[in-house]
Amino acid sequence: MSEGRRRAQARAGGGRVGGFGPRWLVGLALLFACSGEGEPATPVPQDQAAPAPAAPAPSAARTGGPAVAALTAGGNATFARFSHVCAALEGALQCWGANGLGQLGNGLPSVRAPFPVRVAGLPGPVTAIAAGGAHTCALADGRVHCWGHNGTRQLGAERPSMRVLPEVVGGLPEPATALAAGRRHTCAVAEGGLWCWGASESGELGFAPEARCRGVYGAHPCTATPHRVEGLPAPVDGVALGAGHSCALVAGQVFCWGDDARGQLGDGGGEARSSPGRVELPGTARAVAAGAEHSCALLDAGVWCWGANESGQLGDGSLDDRSRPVRSIDLAGPADRLAAGGSGTCVRIGGDVRCWGAALPGPESSPRPRRISGLGRASGALVVGEDVACAVVESARVRCWGDNDYGQLGDGSAPARPSTPVDAGPWDDGRIRDANRDGRITVACLGDSNTHRTSRDSPGWCERLEARLAEEHPGKLGWETINRGWGGASAVGGSLRPARQQLGYSLENDRPDVVVMAYGTNDLLGGASPGEVLLAYAQHRQRVLATGADFFVATTPPTLPATREVNAAIDALNALIVEGFPADRVIDFHDGVGPDEFVDDIHLGDAGHERRARAAAAALSAAAPVSEP
Repeated sequence: MSEGRRRAQARAGGGRVGGFGPRWLVGLALLFACSGEGEPATPVPQDQAAPAPAAPAPSAARTGGPAVAALTAGGNATFARFSHVCAALEGALQCWGANGLGQLGNGLPSVRAPFPVRVAGLPGPVTAIAAGGAHTCALADGRVHCWGHNGTRQLGAERPSMRVLPEVVGGLPEPATALAAGRRHTCAVAEGGLWCWGASESGELGFAPEARCRGVYGAHPCTATPHRVEGLPAPVDGVALGAGHSCALVAGQVFCWGDDARGQLGDGGGEARSSPGRVELPGTARAVAAGAEHSCALLDAGVWCWGANESGQLGDGSLDDRSRPVRSIDLAGPADRLAAGGSGTCVRIGGDVRCWGAALPGPESSPRPRRISGLGRASGALVVGEDVACAVVESARVRCWGDNDYGQLGDGSAPARPSTPVDAGPWDDGRIRDANRDGRITVACLGDSNTHRTSRDSPGWCERLEARLAEEHPGKLGWETINRGWGGASAVGGSLRPARQQLGYSLENDRPDVVVMAYGTNDLLGGASPGEVLLAYAQHRQRVLATGADFFVATTPPTLPATREVNAAIDALNALIVEGFPADRVIDFHDGVGPDEFVDDIHLGDAGHERRARAAAAALSAAAPVSEP
């Protein structure tokens, strides 16, 4: 790292340059966390409680892709419904959908990710995953790692600020063998018992914490320290969490506790409780699942559900809440998989999937099971999120159906809502992908002459990126470059005018697969503050990421014929962008001797990216606490 960059980072961390300092950076992170998402504390879906298999199934010969070892879906529905989905592959954990609070774990919060993105920094193979309202957890090397929203300590961390990368949950016995995520709480199975942490407004943790988490709805009991649920027999075979209740499977019996306002505890009482109570079922349970306010169990004698039923999620042909288990009808055979989430429920029967409630491809719901047509033969995990459902097909394909405003279908078509299941993907392998699937890689170069040089100059950022792309996709794709920035126009537009107005560039019409953005040099020379430039940069960056396109930022060397003050502002802006947007792919002049000897961090697995992402995540975690909305 150059001495100039060290000075800039020191200034960014401890001082103010041009009215721009660390508090502004935290505010910018919060702006992204909230944009378009509503508040994160709402009903959460969860799939079957059994731990994911330790070894993945063989890859499907037809696709040749990596086998899917585990699958999960989460979501939120207070002011707006949004979901995210994660799949554990042979080589990595990949997530897609809503990401406003960092729940996808790629270090890069954005309103949505319509394609799968790789979760950064998990050690070893992932054997189980769980998605909550706006947080996600994974089991790797026997330890639980969590990321995303932490307003009620659901990540197991004391500070309520969000985490954009996985962090180990402390105080939990090792190894853990299974886990589940609820609206604002999380549980894991370890040493044969169930350990829970996060919110406990209705006793869903199995005890009443003394600490309080403050939010817009007042103060709620919560804890970041895992506590063992007392009064629950051992060993625990599975766990499922809802919006404010918890259920466990022990030796063929189901126990539930927490909120019971809709009958989701199944005991007919209607009162919340913090101690587990056994659900009376007509046989031995093989699996348990929980939606936002309903619960289900899979028995040899069929599927039995209880709790909320406004969308028909109990599957008994009615829309009436049930405080005791009722049998789901019209299943057309014995089920071997069960999943519930939000207000929907699904089962797998042989290779078919049948769903009821709000888990259907279209906007309608049904109180009776319906076969999901166009899916293919389901062969693995089955999950239901707040407004999305997914199934593993032929071992290596994930097919999803439901809403798609936040890209939760994972096929890049957001916000369109297909009427039949679609394949999520392609998977994130570190290469630039053909996001708009037109058979070519379109590169948009936004910035000044440094971004795209003329023939008489040395290669610019875009030429070097194109050379890398040609190596990644030899002979497979055509190329097109949109060069709208050469000739002195800055990336954000002179005097902070919109890029389209200044450059004749339209993200929607040009539909680039990758955007290279050199930011703000001419704006700084024109008197704009680093804060104004960074905000304009961030706003366009958000729009790019929401399309599924890749985004590169090119830092600017402070060697221009300008005043010392402007060069200091440029250096500070470079450091703030590198630290404030940790997973942005950076083409960085400062790591080299000069413009022709820079180092780029193009692949997500590069050591430079990992180091930068970790450092920035630590900086955000140490920032001012973020109270729960």
